[in-house]
Amino acid sequence: MTFLTYPIIVLVLFLLAKIFPYKKNDNLLQIDFATLKNKYQKWDLLSVVMVFILIPGITYLVGSLFSIVFYSTETKDPQIIYHIGTSRLMWFMPALILSFGLIRFPITLIYKLIFKDKYKEFMMYSDIKTGADGMKILNYMTWISGAGSIVFLVFLSDYSVDIHKEKIVLNDFLTFSDKSYSFSEIQSINYIRPLNPNTGEPEKSSYFIKFKDGGHWDTARGLEDDNNRQSEIINFLSEKSKLNINELQKNPE
Repeated sequence: MTFLTYPIIVLVLFLLAKIFPYKKNDNLLQIDFATLKNKYQKWDLLSVVMVFILIPGITYLVGSLFSIVFYSTETKDPQIIYHIGTSRLMWFMPALILSFGLIRFPITLIYKLIFKDKYKEFMMYSDIKTGADGMKILNYMTWISGAGSIVFLVFLSDYSVDIHKEKIVLNDFLTFSDKSYSFSEIQSINYIRPLNPNTGEPEKSSYFIKFKDGGHWDTARGLEDDNNRQSEIINFLSEKSKLNINELQKNPE
């Protein structure tokens, strides 16, 4: 894969230059690119370093905020015995998307602090080097990542499993409607305990509940109960459906 990295980067820069072509500022036309390159090329590595530091940093901070604000496995419905909501880790996914739009703000601030009145000149060097209008690209990235993050948040906020006294209600990630199953509609309850193919050691286990209409609930896919009562919940389903729990090494899907 490594040998493909460079041509992919070149292709992306070529497409960006075509979609967002850079137009020189009339006030800076007299500056020669060779002069700019000699002056600012040493700072190129800083951009790469900042991306690798800021993207994880922003993702962690925003993801932590999202998990505090949105994470909940509580329910006010007395008919629901167990409520399984979106796991804390899943809230870092929209945060990662949003970080690509927010990164422009700390990077711009850092460069302005470094270059002060030469900031516009440095930005011109960056734009001429790539042939693309960097600020216009960042503007679009901010709007696109913001919209993508909101869509992700909306879907996550409606992602859950509710277990009532007589039924299971699934609300899948990409839907806004739920689907109910009686316990008699459960076809099998499977405990998935995969083995690492290289070491033979057991990996993280999960449960896979399959229904007679082909639907399923996979506990490995982004849901968790607040009190970590997974085994208790599965035993409850086993008792209600009168089915044994099968132990498998791979997902039967």
